[in-house]
Amino acid sequence: MNDRPDSALLRAWQAGEAGTFEVLVDRHQAALLRHARAFLGAGRSAEDVVQETFLRLAEKPPRLPEEESVEGAPLASWLHRVTRNLCMDTTRTEARRRRREEKVASSEATVGGIG
Repeated sequence: MNDRPDSALLRAWQAGEAGTFEVLVDRHQAALLRHARAFLGAGRSAEDVVQETFLRLAEKPPRLPEEESVEGAPLASWLHRVTRNLCMDTTRTEARRRRREEKVASSEATVGGIG
């Protein structure tokens, strides 16, 4: 089963063939984790992003061509694009959180300094 192209595995999973989604995860997880860690650094955020990428694949898989060439690798491209977008979302969310925390800390320091 591991030698089947991604498009065939994805179609087999959609048809209910057991184990095919796990093969896709095993095939792409390490590369996606490297991608996410390069963007976000080591930690749980990168793992969460990769998990969310596979959830999105399960919920709304892309339409892939019947025949897959090595150069094309459409599922890998899709997975990396989703991972990158989720990393950017995570970075923006964390930056907003830090700004809110700094604002609260700053106002608490000001209020605490008056008394």
